[in-house]
Amino acid sequence: MYDILITVAEKDFNKLRYLHKSIVENLQGYKNIYIVSPIDIPNAFKVSDCIYYLDKDIIDVDLSAFKGVNVNRKGWYKQQFIKLFQNITTDQYLVVDSDVCFNRPINIYKNDKPCFLFGKNQYHPAYFQFIKRMFDLDKQHPYSFINEVMFFDRKIIKQMINSTKLSIDSWYKRAIFILNEINDASGFSEFETYGNYVTKYYPKMYNYLYLKTNSKAKKMVWTDKDIEQYIANCKSLDLDFITLHTWL
Repeated sequence: MYDILITVAEKDFNKLRYLHKSIVENLQGYKNIYIVSPIDIPNAFKVSDCIYYLDKDIIDVDLSAFKGVNVNRKGWYKQQFIKLFQNITTDQYLVVDSDVCFNRPINIYKNDKPCFLFGKNQYHPAYFQFIKRMFDLDKQHPYSFINEVMFFDRKIIKQMINSTKLSIDSWYKRAIFILNEINDASGFSEFETYGNYVTKYYPKMYNYLYLKTNSKAKKMVWTDKDIEQYIANCKSLDLDFITLHTWL
C-alpha cells in the first residue's frame, strides 16, 4: 500500500480534477492522495476525497539565502524539498506532478517491487554537479530519472541524508550554498538525486518501466476547454501519460 503526493502551484489548480480522475481510472493499490500547495486552494478546484496541506505545514526551511538566478526559483526548490522530506504519507509514496494526466492503466509494482517510471531521456549537467558535491556520487544509470512521476521510499531518503552526516537543517543550508555556487536556475532534481542514489546503493530494489509520454506547454493559462480537448486528442494514442505544462 502506498500513498500519492501532489505538490501544486496556483497556475495548476484547475488541472487537479483532471489529474485526480486519471489517477482513479488508471492507478491501483494506493491508499490516500495528499495535495500540498503554497496557498489555500479555492473550493471550486478541490476534489472531495483528497487530503490538503499548505507548504508551511510540511517543512520549515529558510530560503532567504538563495542568491543570483536562484532567487526567483525558491518556490520550485521548496516543492522539491517537500517531496523529499514530507512526513504526511506512508513510507512508500508516489509523487505525481500536478500537470500530469494518466492516459491508460500503469502498474506501479512489478514482481512485488516498485518501478522507476522513466519518461523522455535528458541530461542536465547542473543536477550532477549538485549530486557529486552533496553525496560524492557520479551518474549511475544511462537513462535519466527526471520524470513527472517518482516512487519514493522514506527509509532510503533518510539514509541518503544521513550519508552526508548533516542534520536536516544543516543539509538545507549546505544545499542552498551549493546551488548558489552552481548558479544554474535548475540546479537540483529530487528525482535524479534519489534515482542515482538508489541505483548505487540499492540496485535490486526497483524495477524499471519505460513509459510513453507526450508533453505540451503553453505560455498562458490552460482553460478547462484546452485541457479537455488535449486529453480527448491523446486518449486513443499509444501514450501512458501526458503533461500540460504552463510556462511562466
